Amino acid sequence: MVSNIKPEVEDFHLVRFPREREALKPFLHAFEVSFARRRRAANTEVSFYILRPEKWVQEAFGLEWEISLFMFDFDRLQARSFQAIDQILSDDPAKNRVDPSVVLVVAPQKDIHTWAGEYLSINPQHRMYAFFNTIELTESSADQWFVRNKLASQLFSRDLFDYKLPIAEDFLFFGRDKLVAGVIDGLSRSENRGLFGLRKIGKTSVIFKVQRIWQQNRKGPFIYYDCKLPEIRRLRWDEFLRKIIGDLALALGRKARAPTTEFSDNLIALARTISERERAVIVFDEIEYISPISKLDLHWSEDFVSFWQTLWSVQSKQRSISFLIAAVNPYVTEQALFSGVQNPMFELFTSEYVHGLQQADVRSMLRFFGKRMGLTFDHDAAQYLVDAYGGHPKLIRTVGSLIHADLLSKGLNRPITITVEKIKEIENVRDFEISNYCQHIISELKEFYPEEYEMAELLACGDERSFNALAEEPAWTAHLRGYGLISTARGARPKFNFPAIARYIQNRRMRASGSQIPMRLVEPTERQGYVLRLLQQYVSQARTLMSLIKRKKLHNLFGDDIVVEPEKMVIAPVAESEANFAEFCRLVYRGCVEGCLPMWQQKSSDLKAFHPDLFEALNRIRIYRHLHQHKELVPAVQRQLGEFLEHDLGGRHPNEIPDGWFALQQRCLDGLFNASEYEISRYS
Repeated sequence: MVSNIKPEVEDFHLVRFPREREALKPFLHAFEVSFARRRRAANTEVSFYILRPEKWVQEAFGLEWEISLFMFDFDRLQARSFQAIDQILSDDPAKNRVDPSVVLVVAPQKDIHTWAGEYLSINPQHRMYAFFNTIELTESSADQWFVRNKLASQLFSRDLFDYKLPIAEDFLFFGRDKLVAGVIDGLSRSENRGLFGLRKIGKTSVIFKVQRIWQQNRKGPFIYYDCKLPEIRRLRWDEFLRKIIGDLALALGRKARAPTTEFSDNLIALARTISERERAVIVFDEIEYISPISKLDLHWSEDFVSFWQTLWSVQSKQRSISFLIAAVNPYVTEQALFSGVQNPMFELFTSEYVHGLQQADVRSMLRFFGKRMGLTFDHDAAQYLVDAYGGHPKLIRTVGSLIHADLLSKGLNRPITITVEKIKEIENVRDFEISNYCQHIISELKEFYPEEYEMAELLACGDERSFNALAEEPAWTAHLRGYGLISTARGARPKFNFPAIARYIQNRRMRASGSQIPMRLVEPTERQGYVLRLLQQYVSQARTLMSLIKRKKLHNLFGDDIVVEPEKMVIAPVAESEANFAEFCRLVYRGCVEGCLPMWQQKSSDLKAFHPDLFEALNRIRIYRHLHQHKELVPAVQRQLGEFLEHDLGGRHPNEIPDGWFALQQRCLDGLFNASEYEISRYS
C-alpha cells in the first residue's frame, strides 16, 4: 500500500502532515498518490493531492486523467472552500494535468454528506464532487471496496448533463474549434464578427470560449454585454455609450475623461492608449434587443442608428477596437436602411453561423459526461440522438439528463450501456420535457422573424408546396439554412433537420388551430379547383420531365409516356369520403402507375434509384389504394401503409379524424406536384 505513494510525497509532504496518511490509506486500493502540496487560496489552507487511478477505476468511472483530492482541516466547509478548489485547479501543476470535472474532498466534518447535498442543491457546481469524512476513511483503511462504493454512490448520482448556463469552462466545451479560431483571428486583425444561430445552440458559450483564449493570450480588454438584460436594453444610446467608455477605461486601467457629449472623441482617446500588440473587443450578445426590431424597448428604433454611427466612426479612425455581436440571424447587419436612414452596421460584420455539433463531437460529449456517471452510449444510441436532435447540444444533454433520472428511479446498477431501445423507453417523458426547450429555441425566431418562422412551420408540418413557393425569397431560406434548421439543394426535397423541433411545431400548430392534422388543409370551398389544378399541373410537369429524359437520353423507365389517359385522371373527385378517396387513388394509379409501369415489381427498384421523389409519391398512391382492405394485406405492404399513415396522420385512420380522407388526398397531390418539380430541377 505504501508503494502506491510516490517517494517525494512521503518525503516532502507526509513528513509535515503525518495525520493525513491514515485518511489516504483507503484511496491506495484504487489510486497512486503522485503529488502533494500544502496550498493557500481564497484565504484557505488545504492539502492538495494528485491521484493516478488504477486501470479498473479508469474503466469503471471514465477517469482517464489524474484527479485531484483536497484535504481540509477545519470542521465546516464553506463557500470559500470551493473558491479555493477552483483557484488551485486553474494553476499549475493541476492545469492541463488533472481531470477538471471530478474532485474528491476530505474533511473532518461529521455531516459532510448532508451538508454537501444541501449546499450543492442551492449552489450548483460545474464539477462532480465526491465527499469523504476523515473519520470514516480512517476506520475503513483496510476496506478495498470503501472508496469504490463511495465514488459510485456519489458520482453516479450526479447529473453532469444538467447544466443550464452557457459553458464557462473548457472541459465542458465540445467541438467548434475551427469556428472559435476563425473568430479570434478576425478580431485579432481588428475585424468585426457576428455569431448567429438558433437559441440555446451555444452562441454565448462560443463567446465565452473566445474570451478565455483571448484573455489567456493577453490580447487586450474583452468587454461583454448581454443586451437582453433590462439594465442594458433600457438605456438610451448615449447612456449606453457612457457605460462602454467607463467599462473600457476600467479594463485598461485608465481614467476616463469627464463625461461629455463627444462620445466618439472619448472612445478614440481611450483606444489610442491600447498598445500595438493588443486589441479591445466589445461584445453585444442578443443584439436584437437593442435594435430597430426590439419589441420591448421601442426607443432603439430611434437610438440604434446614432449608437452604431458613433461606434463605426470610432473604429474607422482607430482600429484597436473590434466588435463581436450575437443574434438569431444577421438581419440587423444586412438591411441597407432603417426608417429611410443608412444602416451603419450594413456590411460591417462577417457572419458566422453556430450550428449543431458534428457527430464526432456529440459522441465525445456523451462519452465524457456519460462515463463519469456510469453511462456508456453505444454507437447506435449516439447516432440516434444526433439524428433526432440535429446535433443541438442542449437538447441532447437534456435527453442524457432524463436517461440518468430514469435509471436512478429504477435503482439500476451502473456502469450501464445505453442503447436506442433504452432511449425509446422514456419517449413520452422525453418528448414532454424536450418540448419546453423547443419552445425556447424557436421563441426568438417567431418573435423577431415571423416570416422565417412561417416557412419553418410549413416545412415542419409537411406543406412542402407552400414552403417552396415562399422559398423564392432567398434571404429567408438562406437564414434557415444558416441555422442548420433546414437543408435545401437544387433538385432535392427540402429537409427539416431537427425532428424534435418539427414535432413541437406540429403540436403547437394543431393546438392553435384545433385540428388533429398539422398540415394546413385547403379550404372546403376551394378543394374542387385545387384537385383539378394540381392534377393538371402534374400532367404538364410530368410530360416536361419526359421530354428532358428523352432529350438528354437518360434512363427511361416510363415507356412512351409518363401519364396515360390524363383526361380521365384529372376528373378525380374530391375525397370527401372513403369511396371518393378510393376512386381518386384508382384513377391516379391507373394514369400514373399501372399504365406507364406495367411491371412495377421489376422496375420499382430502378425508379427509386433514378427518381426517388417521384417513386415515393407514386408509391404512396399505390399503397393507399389498398387502404380499404388493410387487414388482408401482405406484411410488407401493411408495414408501408403504417409508415405512410404515421407520417401523414400521426398513425391514425382517416375515419378517426375530421377531413381525414381529404388530408390523405392533399398529401398525395402535393407529393406528386413537389416530386415532379424536384425531378425537373434535377435534370434541367
